[in-house]
Amino acid sequence: MARPTDYPFPQRVMHYLHLIGIITLVFTGFLIHHPPQGTSQSALRVVHVLVGIIVLVVVLVRIYYAFNGFYRDAHQFALRRDDWRNLPAVIRHYLTLKGELPPHSGKYNPLQKLSYLGVVVLVLAQSLTGMALYWPGTFSGLVASLEGLAGVRASHYALTWLLITFIMVHLYMVISETPDRLRLMLLGQTGGVGSEKEGAGTGSRQYPLS
Repeated sequence: MARPTDYPFPQRVMHYLHLIGIITLVFTGFLIHHPPQGTSQSALRVVHVLVGIIVLVVVLVRIYYAFNGFYRDAHQFALRRDDWRNLPAVIRHYLTLKGELPPHSGKYNPLQKLSYLGVVVLVLAQSLTGMALYWPGTFSGLVASLEGLAGVRASHYALTWLLITFIMVHLYMVISETPDRLRLMLLGQTGGVGSEKEGAGTGSRQYPLS
C-alpha cells in the first residue's frame, strides 16, 4: 500500500511548485498567444518568464536532490535490463487497463521511469526555447538551428502540448487506479486503504503511472 515514506516532504513541496508553476505557464502562455483585449502583454511576459525561471530552478534542484538529498532517490529512476524486458507488457496493461502489472523491484515501473525522465528533458527543452524567445540574441545559435524565431515559437508551442498531454495522462492514471497515492503526494497522508498490489512472487510493489 502507499506509504508516507514514498513521498517525503521535500518531494511534495517540489511537486506542488511544479504543479502551480506549469499551470501558470500554460495559462499565461495561451494568454500571450491569444491576448484578450486590454491585457498588458508586457506584464504577462514578465510573469511568464519569472515563473518559467522558477520552474527551471526547481527542476534543477530536484535533479540535485535526487543524487544528494536526504531522501535521494536517483536509483529509483535507473532503467535496468528487467525494465526493458517488461516494458511491452506494462504498456499493454496501461492501454487496456486489464490484468496486473508485471512484477518489478523498486518504486517505479519501467513506463514511469521513462515518462519521468522524459518530462525532465521536456521541461529543460521548453525552458531553452522559452529563453530563446525572450533573449534571441543570447541564444542565437538555438534560434538559427530552428530556422528563426518562428521555428522556436512553433517548437515551444509543440512542447507545451506534449507537457499538457503528459499531465492529463499522469492525473488520469493516478486518480483512476490509486486515489490514495494522489492524496499521499499532495497531502502526505492516505485514506487508510491500500490500493496497490504486491508484486507476484517478488515482494515488489506495483505502482501506477503516477
